[in-house]
Amino acid sequence: MSTTKKEVKLPHLRLPVQLAQFSDKLISVLYKLSKPSSAQELKQKETGLPDPLTIGRGLSYLEYLGIVRRTGGKGIYELTDDGRKIGIELYQNNKANADDIWRTLLKSHPLYGYIQEYIQKKGGGVRGSSIGLGEYLRDLAGEKWTSTFVKEGGKRLCDIFADKGLLVFNADEDSISIPSKEIALVPPTPPPTVAPTTPSEKIPPTLAPQMPQVAPLGIPFGVSIRLRIEVTKDTSVDLAEKIFDFLLKLSERGIEIKPTVEKT
Repeated sequence: MSTTKKEVKLPHLRLPVQLAQFSDKLISVLYKLSKPSSAQELKQKETGLPDPLTIGRGLSYLEYLGIVRRTGGKGIYELTDDGRKIGIELYQNNKANADDIWRTLLKSHPLYGYIQEYIQKKGGGVRGSSIGLGEYLRDLAGEKWTSTFVKEGGKRLCDIFADKGLLVFNADEDSISIPSKEIALVPPTPPPTVAPTTPSEKIPPTLAPQMPQVAPLGIPFGVSIRLRIEVTKDTSVDLAEKIFDFLLKLSERGIEIKPTVEKT
């Protein structure tokens, strides 16, 4: 672990466990106020919100995520440009559009990179836990957060990223993973090209070795591979979904699939 501290923050353990829903509520109320406002003003506008202290903690974390910024006096917040875009969509009851903006913003935030690093390094490559993530972020931050703060903060953080489609979070099992569509597939590294040192060493085009073209998954073009996948009535739903995801990934990477059906 690097000794260089990172600017990492976990949601406060006193915030609602369903932090994504609470965050959208704060954005909506702040948008309706249409001016820089304090936690107390948000409470007055929406009496269903919790106490101003909890609202203030929520606004502080939204500031870290880039949704709001402080302005004017102490504890006064306003929406950033991205936050205002989310507020407009929520005001028009377009949660799907609001989530798209959220997703773009979160994917570019350093936190998402740390989450991916944790799952790869600490979670066995494909899975991890909210507690493990919290501990990993604590190490990055170089802070002495308590075990309870780490445990509860990890849950709330995972709730946000899961709600916006960037994590798969099972709270009962405390397991997290990156959705297959969000996993970055690293393309194969092309062979190095060595330039001749002198003109006399140039290789005539007719004698130069021809490198086969390679598809995004490292399979040469023009090569036909027959893959037999047997599906019966006893095939589980989970296995069928995995087979479908596998074929979908091949299609997305530019590999032509010609399915045939054989009756047995």
